[in-house]
Amino acid sequence: MTIGNKNLIRTISLIATLFLPRLSVVRASGVASQTPVRNDQLEVKVMTFNIRYYRASDGLDGWEYRRRMVAGIIKTSGADAIGLQEAEFPQVGYLREKLNDDFGILATYGYGTEKGHSNALLYRKSRFTVGEWGTFWFSDTPDEPGSKGWGNGSPRFCTWARFVEIETGKSFYFYNSHLDHRSQYSREKSALLITDRINQRKHRAPFVIIGDLNSKEDNNVIRFLKGGDLSLDGQSCRTPLPVVDTFRIRHGNEVDAGTLNGFDKDRTFIKIDYILTEAAMKVLEAEVITYNEDGRYPSDHCPVTATIRFQ
Repeated sequence: MTIGNKNLIRTISLIATLFLPRLSVVRASGVASQTPVRNDQLEVKVMTFNIRYYRASDGLDGWEYRRRMVAGIIKTSGADAIGLQEAEFPQVGYLREKLNDDFGILATYGYGTEKGHSNALLYRKSRFTVGEWGTFWFSDTPDEPGSKGWGNGSPRFCTWARFVEIETGKSFYFYNSHLDHRSQYSREKSALLITDRINQRKHRAPFVIIGDLNSKEDNNVIRFLKGGDLSLDGQSCRTPLPVVDTFRIRHGNEVDAGTLNGFDKDRTFIKIDYILTEAAMKVLEAEVITYNEDGRYPSDHCPVTATIRFQ
């Protein structure tokens, strides 16, 4: 068994599970805050994980060879809410079967039926219930299932939910997206739509934006989400809801922060997967999980987690 992603300053924890008898979770450097939790604060651990689609011709990296690792990482992560990308119907079915004791699953597929990818949401049933949820598509008709535009080759969309803590009634919004990998225009329009929808949310509960944003840190999409100006369709745009990158809050300028591994432990990983939240929130911990078994990864993306205390 090897641990990947080029000497990240990490510690290794071994977790015994049905799925992964020797799961090693690799953590980036950083110490979680020890600030006492007030009774009125909600603290959650979240994950984003592009699990690579079922139909991909990946040989020994195909879904049937790595699905056990995917389920095991989710089960042992301790996450309360998880957003998947590229999860096709058979994959969601497998995870529903393996994780049903712990997680509820919400999924809408790209074409509005069981066809295409989903940005499935998982939530810990013992702690949370669903207050509301939905999907909007990245197009000029965002409420039309399967719609596409702005240069998207296939439907791109955001699946979101408001999760309500059963014990306290406190809630938070969770927005999970997979932006287009080719069209920068689409990525920028999609980011603008995400922030517009968040601004229109029914409750003023805190929010988290997660997903495979197909954007490096210097991309205008990330700069815009963090509060920078964006020139789009001849207009200058700025979000009223700037966010911070939870990983950077905990680990500053850590160089080895990549998330796209391409099933290759020897390549330079690229950071395109994010967990973003409001600057007022307390980020207690953040990590990129680079677990692999003898150089074989559970996906071509590394899962990313963050523990957030909503202030």
